[in-house]
Amino acid sequence: MFHAITKRSKRVYYLKRIVIAVGSLTIAAIFVFPMLKSVNNKMNYEQNPTSSQLVLAPASKELTKVEAPKFFGKDEKDQPYTITARTGIEKTKGLMELEEIWADLKMQDDTYLILTSNHADIHVNQHQLDLQGNVIITTDKGYVINTPSAIVHYKEKSVIGDQPVNVSGDRGTIDAPSFKITPDMKEIIFHGGRVHTTLYNKSK
Repeated sequence: MFHAITKRSKRVYYLKRIVIAVGSLTIAAIFVFPMLKSVNNKMNYEQNPTSSQLVLAPASKELTKVEAPKFFGKDEKDQPYTITARTGIEKTKGLMELEEIWADLKMQDDTYLILTSNHADIHVNQHQLDLQGNVIITTDKGYVINTPSAIVHYKEKSVIGDQPVNVSGDRGTIDAPSFKITPDMKEIIFHGGRVHTTLYNKSK
């Protein structure tokens, strides 16, 4: 009888030890598993960057670059205009820096102005195009205007230039310190100082 009780006590003793060991392992797993999961997630995050990481990388500036951007519309008189470029980079909202620009403005009397330049800033909300570098303005009447820079208000079809300008055509040439093309190409005004005009004598 005493021997049987002793054997039963031993079984209870060992059973308690097993329960305590299992409980300890369970508690340890509760604390250790989240740590392992956190470390594993960190390793995966470093090895496989998310899209948000890629956006924040220095190369993310390339995401603002646009190939062959095009702007087009009509003014209050329903006359169309088109502005294209080789590339464009959005600097801020509503402001884009363009390279190799070509613009086509149709005037009220169905004449056209073609404008080209190396660089430009386009202010979309103000309908303004700031041309810089080898600005060439060509009219369908045969006049060519050369100037280093010009500001084009393409909604009202006017152009302002505050740097030296040269105008050439079949009748002669004009050199002036600055110029202004009034809306719809009604007038070209030269100002800012001495204006030099050369007229061709076609009779010779």
